[in-house]
Order: sequence, then C-alpha cells, then structure tokens
Amino acid sequence: MNVRIAPATIDDLAYIGQRLRRADRVELGLDERDDGVPVLLRSAEGARWCHVARIDGEPVAAYGVNPIEGRERWGSPWLLATSEARRLRRDFVRQSRTEVELMRAGFPFLYNAVHDQHHASIAWLIWLGFTIGFDRPEQRHGLTFLPFWMGNPYV
Repeated sequence: MNVRIAPATIDDLAYIGQRLRRADRVELGLDERDDGVPVLLRSAEGARWCHVARIDGEPVAAYGVNPIEGRERWGSPWLLATSEARRLRRDFVRQSRTEVELMRAGFPFLYNAVHDQHHASIAWLIWLGFTIGFDRPEQRHGLTFLPFWMGNPYV
C-alpha cells in the first residue's frame, strides 16, 4: 500500500465528495441524497491550505485548515474522507502530527468540533494532542458535537 500526501486538486475533492463516509455525512447534516461535493469544495476554497491523502493513487481523505473569521490567529482544522480512509490508519496517523504542526505554523490556536458519536475521530484527536471539551457539548442540526482545540487562544 502506497500512501501519499499532496496538495488537493479539484478532481480529488470531487472524488472524495461523491464518496463521503457515513460518519462525515452525518456530521455535516447530509442525507444519502445530498451531494457532498459542494461542501468539500467550500471547505477547500476557504482553506489556508488543503491536502489530500491518496492510497495507491486513489484520493481517500481531504483535510485542511480554515481561518476563523474575526480571529486572526485562530484556525479551524477539518478532515473529510471516504470509507477507504480506514486503510490509512498507521501511515497517515504517524504523518498527521506533522500536518497539525503545519497548521499551527499559521494558526497558533486550532479549534473545531466533532460529532460525539465519531469515536475514531475523537481518539485520533486526543492522540494528536487536542483537548476535547467533553463537558462543553454543542448542538448542531439536532446532533451533539464536542469542541476540540490546541494551543493558546490568547497568543
């Protein structure tokens, strides 16, 4: 298995958006009929940078960091993937700490929220060093989300 990380192309994003894994569709409030491509393209369009992970040439995950409006040094990290992303585990997880450091180079404080039932993502975020706000749940489109963050918001 050959895993490569590279800047995302529109074709990569469209491919992933058409094949979003169920957990990401739920987190985004999309049902099975909704097209995930526009959501992914909007995320990438607003991103400071956007990368894609490919397995043997197939795009399986796109991720990036977007500025948070009104907060110059705050960034919002995100990742959307296909069900094939489960095959990334070992290689991608090792490399993901480096990718988070790239995010932090532009944004000393990273903040977003994760669906409270997305257990694999929560475990990965903890492994990466994010703090999870288990005691600060937020409601979004009828679902419970947990904020996560890294860094000092006052820097």
